[in-house]
Amino acid sequence: MIYKLSRKIAKDMVNNNIVKFGDYEIYLYGIQSIISSIVDILVILIISAFWGQALYSVIFIIFFCTLRINAGGYHASSYFKCLIFITSINFLAIALVNNVKVIKSPYFIIASLLFSIFLILKYCPVDTPNKPLNSEEKQLCRRRSIITFIIQSIIILSIYFIKSSFGKYCSIAALALLSETMLLLPISNMFKKKVCIK
Repeated sequence: MIYKLSRKIAKDMVNNNIVKFGDYEIYLYGIQSIISSIVDILVILIISAFWGQALYSVIFIIFFCTLRINAGGYHASSYFKCLIFITSINFLAIALVNNVKVIKSPYFIIASLLFSIFLILKYCPVDTPNKPLNSEEKQLCRRRSIITFIIQSIIILSIYFIKSSFGKYCSIAALALLSETMLLLPISNMFKKKVCIK
């Protein structure tokens, strides 16, 4: 369904001379990514709203997706698997924050941020078969990922130490970054396939 809708939009853009025919595949991939991301976010927010955890999901999505834009990482072999995967990670993180006391401690937050930056420095960025990066693009994505992570870490730590009662929110943000950086690990990318371009 997402592929068909994306193909129709991309074809309409070519037919109306909005984009060149030679750029069709690029726009098709971009449109698919945008639509699937919107669907993922909507599904997560709807489920979390019913569960009474919408704010946690919003924080998780913002921190996870902001870093993922440049860092990249594991991609599931279909959009449905991707939806299940990201939804599961999101709700696992929320369950941990709500039920495991140590996760709300500053020690856990700092440790998870340190481990995350280690993974970024070692593995970032991870491209996809559908969107390979040349060496210049990799350097740019790596630099942007590090800057993004530093800004996110400053936000998390500042909020925690200014108002420790917001520890749960800081923890969910730290878990979002940890989740994304763990998707950079080579073991999570061993089974990468081309994603949804047919």
